[in-house]
Amino acid sequence: MSTWEWVIGVNLWGVIHGVHTFVPLLMQQPEAYIVNTASVAGLVAPPFMGPYNASKHAVIAISETLHHELAMNAPHVKVSVLCPGWVNTNIAESARNRPAHLQEADVPDADVAGLLRGFIEGGMPPDEVAAKVRDAMREERFWILTHDEAGDFWVNGVDARLRSLESRSNPQLGLPI
Repeated sequence: MSTWEWVIGVNLWGVIHGVHTFVPLLMQQPEAYIVNTASVAGLVAPPFMGPYNASKHAVIAISETLHHELAMNAPHVKVSVLCPGWVNTNIAESARNRPAHLQEADVPDADVAGLLRGFIEGGMPPDEVAAKVRDAMREERFWILTHDEAGDFWVNGVDARLRSLESRSNPQLGLPI
């Protein structure tokens, strides 16, 4: 349970606190922009990532709701949601920031941790993600998908989910994990 508490606290409550704090201030500006960071894991649900997936799905829902609400009440404040795939960051080292009272006794499987590190190290450079965010803001696009080329690892997963929804069939993984 401590992993759920920690991940939800950072990924979801961080966005909630940001929205609660900044939206009233931004509504008073002549123009403003909010970009919430979710993940492509907010659009698909890979296995063994329950807390992360749930938090990122919630960030997308909050962002989409906020987009509609601001369009009705403060159309000069725009909203986007960033849904990156693998990005070359230090996310695999995030446990160093975990509060002592939320430490897990279980150590992640070394093979899984190594696989994750490999994906992250081969991920998109952060400056490319920043350029995609900038372009989306200029175009006032809600969805910012960093890995959106046909046949991409993440696009396949999103497409599989959409097919499952359209056909009302059971979810298919669609990701080569």
